[in-house]
Amino acid sequence: MPPGTGIRGVAKLGPTCPVQSLTSPCPDRSFQGDVRATATDGSTITVSTDAQGRFTMNLRAGTYVVIAVASSGGGPPTPVPQTVQVRTGSYTQITLDVDSGIR
Repeated sequence: MPPGTGIRGVAKLGPTCPVQSLTSPCPDRSFQGDVRATATDGSTITVSTDAQGRFTMNLRAGTYVVIAVASSGGGPPTPVPQTVQVRTGSYTQITLDVDSGIR
């Protein structure tokens, strides 16, 4: 694997309030847990986020489906998968969303 190749990102959980307005904003929270990348050949890598929801994955160039791993058992929170293209010699920056289910 070439050095400096992979994905860097942050995972966010939201919405965090049932009602949001300009006078009462309700920012997303950091998602703390695991993030998994699955390559087109089916191989996977899993890393943990830090307290701010940040993560780094050192990967080969290629296409990956990246998703936060929620242990919800089928209900909220619901991770939103993202397809990511990784190029040799750089980190692709992403933001992963995890839907809290709050409406």
